[in-house]
Amino acid sequence: KYLFYTVCTENWQGKTLCKIYQSRLVNDKWKYPEELAFGINENGFTSTQPALGLEDKRNRLILYFVSDRPGGKGGLDLYWTRFNKRDEEWSKPRNAGGKLNTKGDEETPWFDLKRGTLYFSSNGHPGIGGMDVFSSVGAKSSWSEPEILGVPINSTADDVYFRKQP
Repeated sequence: KYLFYTVCTENWQGKTLCKIYQSRLVNDKWKYPEELAFGINENGFTSTQPALGLEDKRNRLILYFVSDRPGGKGGLDLYWTRFNKRDEEWSKPRNAGGKLNTKGDEETPWFDLKRGTLYFSSNGHPGIGGMDVFSSVGAKSSWSEPEILGVPINSTADDVYFRKQP
């Protein structure tokens, strides 16, 4: 029922800036895509790599994404926003917290709905190579300590875009 994607452009300084868009399936037809609002996309900063999750207790949609906005822990941080069905709006984004985010970069989130586990890549947590894949159980800003996935998932190269097969 939802499709999320990123559109990126390069600004006059050569910096890549991305914004997240969504389209909804209504009456078997996809609505025209719209840029997400309410501070998710901030001018001059990147918001990218959307990953859909679910709030356990209330069964509400959570969108995890990556941004370099001010107030983060490092270069790229993980953020989340919650969908309010009644208002059909996303909440103000919040940082996913210090257990996940480091002074380095956190990228490529993927949320396993069945296990309540977030998988992401980081170069700020101790690892094997540059970017390594980690997992953490929880939701929004409350997470277990990230655990590195071992070899062969991680290598001495950059390991990103982890996804479990159904």
